[in-house]
Amino acid sequence: MSADQQPPERARDRRTNEGVWRGIALALLLHLLQLPFAIASEGGTLLLLGVTQVVYEVPALLVVSVMGRRDLAIGIVIGTAVSFLVAFGTCAAVFYVRVQT
Repeated sequence: MSADQQPPERARDRRTNEGVWRGIALALLLHLLQLPFAIASEGGTLLLLGVTQVVYEVPALLVVSVMGRRDLAIGIVIGTAVSFLVAFGTCAAVFYVRVQT
């Protein structure tokens, strides 16, 4: 059975999954906006990545929500949460290592 012959529910699920993955990719690509600020501050903003990502992730989330792209919004939330956890996990690990030495 080809993609065109699939039942409507399966085709809709596939589009939703693609939208979520695109949202995750968009959230991670938006971190490229952080590079000019990181260069200007000599890496200082990278230490506050979890906080500064609010500046560009929340407006992107609002735009796709207003557009009615719920699947894309879910992906942005997932991508933002993952990058937030990775950033703070890294900071916690660095802090732990420095305290131990």
